[in-house]
Amino acid sequence: MFAKPLPFLSALLCTSLLATTLVQAAPNQAPKPNAKPRNNFETQIIKLDARVHGADNPIRLNLPQGSYEVKPVSKAAGGQYEAWSVWDRTNCPRSKGCPRLVPTRFTGMHNNYYVSSAQLSQVIVDGKALPIVKEIPQYRSTSYFLQNGGNRAYEVTENFTYPDEASALAAAKASTFSLDKDSQVAFMLLDLSRSTDNRGGMTLQVRKIN
Repeated sequence: MFAKPLPFLSALLCTSLLATTLVQAAPNQAPKPNAKPRNNFETQIIKLDARVHGADNPIRLNLPQGSYEVKPVSKAAGGQYEAWSVWDRTNCPRSKGCPRLVPTRFTGMHNNYYVSSAQLSQVIVDGKALPIVKEIPQYRSTSYFLQNGGNRAYEVTENFTYPDEASALAAAKASTFSLDKDSQVAFMLLDLSRSTDNRGGMTLQVRKIN
């Protein structure tokens, strides 16, 4: 479980948050918001900073209809970070990960990421479609596909934290999603508490597969 206890959010609050806070992507990381999606989509590297790219400041791409893979990658792909943390310190000693507990016992690096678009359809992680929920789970201990009216989003997450970026990246999971129409897609690191104590970030490779 996430070691930061989260308030139980209603579907209405979630919809309002994500519908009103998406803003323009950082320069040189995404096409201009009003640009038309390109049919010949080129693989993109998304560089997410845990203190910067939350729900109020995601990185956005304009993508053509089709299916895509989102894969966490290392700094060698051109990013600055390989994992992130909602805590300002680490005490997890095990490279295979420490369980997330409430209240907090182990702190460290983790690898969850959040993707949002009104045109999202099927989302697959580890070969399985994600379970559909109507509101963000309280502790976000497993991956989920949020469907709330016209708002759709998913988060890839797990119930462990790690001692360093490399071990967290080794456990990170790729995802695939489909867009029913050309759409703008937002990528972020979701922290529903304060972000001033966050560390690190994620580097995501977005590749069109169909």
